[in-house]
Amino acid sequence: MARVPARVLRCRPYDGTVNPRPTALRRALAVVLGMLLTGAAAAVLVPAASAATTPLVTVELTSVTVTGSGPDGQLELRGRVSNPTGSQVYGLRMAMWRSRDPIDELETVRRAAGDNPPWGVILPSGYDKISEQDEVFAAGTVADFVLHATLAELGFDTPGMVYAVGARALGTTDGGIGFGNVGQASIVVPIPGQQSVPVTRLVVLTAPPTKLATNLFGNENLATELAGRLDTLLTAAAEPGMSWAIDPALYDEVADLANGYQVRAGDSATPGTGQRVAAEWLARFQRLDQRAGARTLFAGPDLTGAAAEGEPEVAARAVAATAAVARLDRLPLVVVPTGDVYADTTDALPTGLADAPLLATNLVTAGALQSAPDGRRVLASAVSLGSGQPTFDNTQLVLAETLVAGPSGQLRVLREPADLVADDATTAVWMTPRPVADLLTATPAVTAEFSEVTAATLTAAQFAAVDRLEHDFEAYAALAPESTIAGESTAALARAASTAWIADPAGQKAMLSAFDDLVGPAAMAEAVTLDASPRFVMSTRSNQFPLTVTNHLTEPIRVKVVVATDNPQRLAIPDSDLISIPAGQSQTVTIQPEATANGIAIARARVVTQDGQRVTPDTTITIEMTELGFIGWVIVIASGLVVVAATVLRIRQVRRKAAAQAAPAGAAAPEHVPAEDATTEPRNG
Repeated sequence: MARVPARVLRCRPYDGTVNPRPTALRRALAVVLGMLLTGAAAAVLVPAASAATTPLVTVELTSVTVTGSGPDGQLELRGRVSNPTGSQVYGLRMAMWRSRDPIDELETVRRAAGDNPPWGVILPSGYDKISEQDEVFAAGTVADFVLHATLAELGFDTPGMVYAVGARALGTTDGGIGFGNVGQASIVVPIPGQQSVPVTRLVVLTAPPTKLATNLFGNENLATELAGRLDTLLTAAAEPGMSWAIDPALYDEVADLANGYQVRAGDSATPGTGQRVAAEWLARFQRLDQRAGARTLFAGPDLTGAAAEGEPEVAARAVAATAAVARLDRLPLVVVPTGDVYADTTDALPTGLADAPLLATNLVTAGALQSAPDGRRVLASAVSLGSGQPTFDNTQLVLAETLVAGPSGQLRVLREPADLVADDATTAVWMTPRPVADLLTATPAVTAEFSEVTAATLTAAQFAAVDRLEHDFEAYAALAPESTIAGESTAALARAASTAWIADPAGQKAMLSAFDDLVGPAAMAEAVTLDASPRFVMSTRSNQFPLTVTNHLTEPIRVKVVVATDNPQRLAIPDSDLISIPAGQSQTVTIQPEATANGIAIARARVVTQDGQRVTPDTTITIEMTELGFIGWVIVIASGLVVVAATVLRIRQVRRKAAAQAAPAGAAAPEHVPAEDATTEPRNG
């Protein structure tokens, strides 16, 4: 909620000339004539905001009290006047002025409470004299004043309306009779009627996201919030007459903390310390009156920025994540646009949100529930409430805005403990609590009109970072289809696009870095490794080679191995089959290269998901193809054997032929001659 800054109400200077110090005779005449002329001048209509260049005195209002509502009702105005500049001011007195025009429109109330209040007149009675006619209101002097008037004297005769009233400093710069306006302050005052104004006080329970996955958080910030800010807000939400709305992302995170959790720090995780405080907070929340409750969209998505950047999935993911928190599904849904600003881009919401009212602060029409030009219901939140103890003039503005809301009532959104303080300071007896359930079931009686306000959004670079995270989750889901982390990607991406990161880009960067450590490319490369021999020798045209894939995750993966070579015409290697590897185990994958020529080829193997997304870096393998040289040796050896066999056969054939030619035709083959006989000499004749 935008905070209205404190404003110090300063004077409007008297623009006359400065004369020398008056003589005693002139002072005496001035007293008589001044009293006469002052009364006459009081009846003259003067602008409440006359031109001011150099203030003479400073007027500050500190309180206003209205007692009763009839003509005899009393209005008491208190304040202080000071001279911080040392201007020469004589005969200083304070008078009450007012505008009799009743105000019943929100825009007019804000204008009247601003730097240009309406025209008004000084009351002819009820002056508070600060200094004598011939007495200078010295530099550094501070004086309190009190002014009284009846509602009849003021002309405030229409109860249930807002009026402008103030205090005007009158004096002279020469002690003469030329009294003029030397300082002024104004406020708006609600004059309640008989009818009370319903006020819905909506305590919003939300916090910047911290959850990464089930039982795993990026930091301990939520535990700190539960013991501080969220504890105070939950206590307020439980008070009678209060309503509340909770961010489903907060409920999901608190419930997870209450079950025990780990906090990730770099590559390690340590046990969380907020389990007890989370369990106690959750138990108290569950005791809240559900009829006084509502829910917002998961993690407060930047709807305006997403529409401007063409990112419709941001709203769609928030809707899906909201529906997934089943514990809250019976609560009515209130859509909070970015910065609580209703803009043209707000119309581009998913059809599932068509019936959900939008909460906005940039309305110029009063009433807690209004109807936008497109028919959508709009919850008009009070924008002037501020945070912390409001200044006096801002308190009056809030009270006036509440009164002009009338029977349509007012909605106050309370997000911080300081908002509770501001609400308490601007609560009056003429207000009555109205629960949010009654507000949401009412019929809008006002057509909403909006002021042009530009809300801060996430940058294009921040949305691009969320898109990269979405791609990482898709790759991780393909790697580990049964992963619980991948199954929580919708909620994780919704958290990454939260409006909490508009003012805290470093917080988003830290969360995205933590997600990258879980599901990013580097994390996937560490989770899966590929081992292979650096060199293979192919002795045949087609060989089989083993590679080992190891799963270091605590959940199963489904992958395959892809190998590319520097010479696919000479050596082709088909992808391996898809394999499933259990958590913490290894499995051998067989590849089967096919060669068409001798030589050496460089292959690069990697593990990919089932849809082809890279998991591991390349593993280089040198493959030597020698299958054709081996066949050549086989041919040589076989040829040699053939030559030897042919030679032996030929020799045998020649011997047989020679033996056949030596024997006479038809003669019997000679008997065997012993060797010793062959050497005996022939006998003589």
